[in-house]
Amino acid sequence: SSGEHTRHRLNRGGNRALNALLHRIALVQLRCSGEAQASVAKRLADHKTPREAIRCLKRYIARAVFRAWKPCTLPPLDEITVPLI
Repeated sequence: SSGEHTRHRLNRGGNRALNALLHRIALVQLRCSGEAQASVAKRLADHKTPREAIRCLKRYIARAVFRAWKPCTLPPLDEITVPLI
Protein backbone atom coordinates (compact mmCIF):
# COMPACT_ATOMS: atom_id res chain seq x y z
CA SER A 1 0.00 0.00 0.00
CA SER A 2 1.20 3.48 -0.79
CA GLY A 3 -0.30 4.96 2.37
CA GLU A 4 -2.24 8.20 2.24
CA HIS A 5 -2.27 8.55 -1.57
CA THR A 6 -5.68 8.95 -3.16
CA ARG A 7 -5.61 9.25 -6.91
CA HIS A 8 -8.35 9.94 -9.42
CA ARG A 9 -8.41 7.08 -11.89
CA LEU A 10 -9.92 7.56 -15.32
CA ASN A 11 -12.30 5.04 -16.78
CA ARG A 12 -10.25 2.57 -18.84
CA GLY A 13 -13.29 1.66 -20.90
CA GLY A 14 -14.52 3.38 -24.01
CA ASN A 15 -12.99 3.37 -27.46
CA ARG A 16 -9.82 1.30 -27.00
CA ALA A 17 -8.55 2.08 -30.50
CA LEU A 18 -8.84 5.81 -29.82
CA ASN A 19 -7.16 5.41 -26.43
CA ALA A 20 -4.31 3.46 -28.05
CA LEU A 21 -3.94 6.19 -30.68
CA LEU A 22 -3.78 8.89 -28.00
CA HIS A 23 -1.12 6.86 -26.19
CA ARG A 24 0.99 6.57 -29.35
CA ILE A 25 0.63 10.31 -30.03
CA ALA A 26 1.72 11.06 -26.46
CA LEU A 27 4.80 8.86 -26.76
CA VAL A 28 5.82 10.45 -30.08
CA GLN A 29 5.23 13.93 -28.66
CA LEU A 30 7.28 13.03 -25.62
CA ARG A 31 10.14 11.87 -27.84
CA CYS A 32 10.03 14.74 -30.38
CA SER A 33 8.36 17.81 -28.85
CA GLY A 34 10.19 20.08 -26.44
CA GLU A 35 6.87 21.42 -25.14
CA ALA A 36 5.66 17.92 -24.25
CA GLN A 37 9.00 17.06 -22.65
CA ALA A 38 8.82 20.23 -20.54
CA SER A 39 5.26 19.42 -19.50
CA VAL A 40 6.17 15.90 -18.37
CA ALA A 41 9.33 17.17 -16.64
CA LYS A 42 7.18 19.68 -14.73
CA ARG A 43 4.79 16.93 -13.63
CA LEU A 44 7.70 14.74 -12.52
CA ALA A 45 9.09 17.70 -10.54
CA ASP A 46 5.66 17.96 -8.87
CA HIS A 47 6.24 14.40 -7.55
CA LYS A 48 3.93 12.70 -10.04
CA THR A 49 4.80 9.23 -11.28
CA PRO A 50 5.82 8.82 -14.94
CA ARG A 51 2.47 7.13 -15.67
CA GLU A 52 0.58 10.06 -14.15
CA ALA A 53 2.69 12.54 -16.11
CA ILE A 54 1.94 10.75 -19.38
CA ARG A 55 -1.74 10.56 -18.43
CA CYS A 56 -1.75 14.36 -18.05
CA LEU A 57 -0.10 14.71 -21.46
CA LYS A 58 -2.74 12.43 -23.00
CA ARG A 59 -5.54 14.57 -21.54
CA TYR A 60 -3.87 17.70 -22.97
CA ILE A 61 -3.66 16.06 -26.40
CA ALA A 62 -7.27 14.85 -26.24
CA ARG A 63 -8.47 18.37 -25.45
CA ALA A 64 -6.45 19.81 -28.36
CA VAL A 65 -7.84 17.21 -30.76
CA PHE A 66 -11.40 17.87 -29.60
CA ARG A 67 -10.98 21.65 -30.01
CA ALA A 68 -9.69 21.11 -33.56
CA TRP A 69 -12.49 18.64 -34.39
CA LYS A 70 -15.43 20.54 -32.87
CA PRO A 71 -15.75 23.25 -35.59
CA CYS A 72 -15.78 20.50 -38.27
CA THR A 73 -19.07 18.98 -37.10
CA LEU A 74 -22.34 19.73 -38.87
CA PRO A 75 -24.92 21.97 -37.20
CA PRO A 76 -28.21 20.45 -36.03
CA LEU A 77 -30.75 19.87 -38.80
CA ASP A 78 -33.12 22.57 -37.50
CA GLU A 79 -30.37 25.19 -38.00
CA ILE A 80 -29.75 24.30 -41.65
CA THR A 81 -31.50 26.81 -43.95
CA VAL A 82 -30.28 25.45 -47.30
CA PRO A 83 -32.40 22.64 -48.81
CA LEU A 84 -30.65 19.29 -48.48
CA ILE A 85 -32.02 17.96 -51.80
